[in-house]
Amino acid sequence: MEALDVLLLEDEKDQRELLVTNLADESKGRFLVNAFSDSMQALAKLKDELEYQPRVVISDYRLPGQPISGLQFLRQAKKLRPNAFLILYTSESAQELQEMASEAGVCYINKQEVVPRLLYARIKQELPDAA
Repeated sequence: MEALDVLLLEDEKDQRELLVTNLADESKGRFLVNAFSDSMQALAKLKDELEYQPRVVISDYRLPGQPISGLQFLRQAKKLRPNAFLILYTSESAQELQEMASEAGVCYINKQEVVPRLLYARIKQELPDAA
């Protein structure tokens, strides 16, 4: 079975490492997770490496100190990789945020603490060939 590229944007080191490790474990090594702490570096990866085609792009909503939010990042990612499955996670539940995310092309909003097992289950549900 072919590996599936996943791009992850998470500014907090511990959370980023936890997600990378657990997504790899849950997928039994099938997910190749490219993790970034910086939104501009993640965008550069998508802009500059045309052969890099992640099937899944995951971002935290809040990225303090970054020039753009996770939602803005996903909006740009959708333009660059229109076929990617976009996931935004946030502790916020505002209806306005949900509407903006939907308009940006976000496929799934995780509105509670991120549990890698549940995140993987959602990816498998949406992308059956990811299992």
